[in-house]
Amino acid sequence: MTINITKGQLLNWGREINSLTQSNSILAVFLQSKIKQFFNDNGMRLKGIHSVLNDITKKYYVYEEDIMKMVEGKPVLLDGHTEEEASKEISEFLSQEIPATL
Repeated sequence: MTINITKGQLLNWGREINSLTQSNSILAVFLQSKIKQFFNDNGMRLKGIHSVLNDITKKYYVYEEDIMKMVEGKPVLLDGHTEEEASKEISEFLSQEIPATL
């Protein structure tokens, strides 16, 4: 079954499923074939979402050796950018609808 959801919803579902499988839950054992099928069907979409999110954050924040630079627990913005700009672009990207297979 294919449904339209936002990129953010798909990303959250992928994280939830990863969390479930890492917890060694009995539900993860029972749903193992469904979980495998979910990632087979949606894995490329998830990788694409992660890739674009990385590109967006690198556009706004300072990175050192692929690690976001933090000062006093906060990410360092590149000159000329604001937190609001970054949040807006990320939010707009994650709110876009895409088909997901369940």
